[in-house]
Parts: sequence; C-alpha cells; structure tokens
Amino acid sequence: MKFKVTRNIIAIALCVTLVILFLSAIYVGFGTSYGYLFETDTLNLTVEGRPDDYVNIDVINMNPGKQIRGSYTIENTGILEGYLNLFNIKVKNYENRVTALETKAGDNTDSVGELGDLINVRIFTDVDSDGWVDKEDTIFYNGKMGALQSNLKLNAKIVPSSKVKIGVIFDWQDTNNCNKATGDTTELDFRFDLSQKATN
Repeated sequence: MKFKVTRNIIAIALCVTLVILFLSAIYVGFGTSYGYLFETDTLNLTVEGRPDDYVNIDVINMNPGKQIRGSYTIENTGILEGYLNLFNIKVKNYENRVTALETKAGDNTDSVGELGDLINVRIFTDVDSDGWVDKEDTIFYNGKMGALQSNLKLNAKIVPSSKVKIGVIFDWQDTNNCNKATGDTTELDFRFDLSQKATN
C-alpha cells in the first residue's frame, strides 16, 4: 500500500505541473504588448524650394507683341507619389485710369480693366527646362487669362524626391482692341496642389 500511495502522489504532482504550465502558456499568449507606433505617410511639395504653394504673377509693362515667360520648379518632398494640379485660380484686372486712347478705342468702363481678356497664357510641363513649349511638353491650358476657370487639372505625376517644372508663357497679340487696355494691369493668382489621387 505504501508503494501505491507514493505513485498517486507523484501522479497528482505531475498533473498540477502540467496545469500550471498550460495556464502559463495561456497567459503569455494573451499578454498585452506596448511600443507600437503608427504614422501616416507624407505628401508635401515645395515651390522654388519654398514650402509655399501660393503663386502670384503681376503682368505689368506689357504691350502688344510682347511675350513674358516664367517657370516654377515643383518638388515632392514627401514619401508618397502625388498628382499636381492648380487650384484657386484668380484673374484680377485693374483699370487704373481711363486714358484718352482707351476712350477713343471704345473703353467706357472706369472700374474694370481689359488686359486679362487680351493676353493669352500657356501653362505646360517644361520637360527640358528651356522655357519654351516643345514636342515632349504637355500643354494644360492655352487661352485667354480671363477665361481661366478656378481649377485647372494637370494630373502631373511626381514621385517622391523628384521635381517637375511648370512653364508659363504670356502673349499679347496686336488686335483692334489693344488700346482698350492702355495703362491697365492684370494679376494671376493660383495654388499648386499635390494630391494622392489623380483628379477626375
């Protein structure tokens, strides 16, 4: 009998050990972990190296037959690829004063300028950065400044750490209405926008 009791005690001890190990395994499996950090990817742009998406262009000292050119280097400084578009486009015309030439040409508005309706603007990707529209460039807009809508879809794809150059060319062709804009100035404002999805 003494032998049997000893065996039973040993068996009970083994069972208790197994239960404790099993409970320990459950405890470890359902333990709480700390230290995970989640951060969203970034989508940022710079215009001419500045973290400012706003562009203001004053068209002054313009005359018929003259051409003004400009360009803007846009860089994607984030870690996501993005699509570049123009938003909040505003064209402002200033009469300044009605001159004798304007009156003779039929300009009878003393508070509204006409220069923005006479100047043609081309907005394009300047692939080779030469300031001109070449066959490899994409023209996004070619028309009168005054006809620009508030948003302009470019959908120019910019991968992280890369740059795109956007060119702008202003032309004033000589017509019979040119004298209506004598002494006028016009202003073009817009914002570059870099979004994760292409604009429909």
